[in-house]
Amino acid sequence: MKLARNVCTKAALSEMKYPQVAASSTGPIPPSQLIQVVETAAKTGAEVVMDAVNKPRNITYKGLTDLVTE
Repeated sequence: MKLARNVCTKAALSEMKYPQVAASSTGPIPPSQLIQVVETAAKTGAEVVMDAVNKPRNITYKGLTDLVTE
């Protein structure tokens, strides 16, 4: 495991420049707006899960231990 640790350290300390994959910042985002986004995402995710709870499930088997659900 020591080798992996050295590789990670060398990568973190590397001076090689990598292309930026992120979008440009529009400035600081107020905490209230972040909370609103998180709440919306959580509510939307909960709706998806709750919609699936009462739907009939079509369960099939690929093998003795491999089941597939829709």
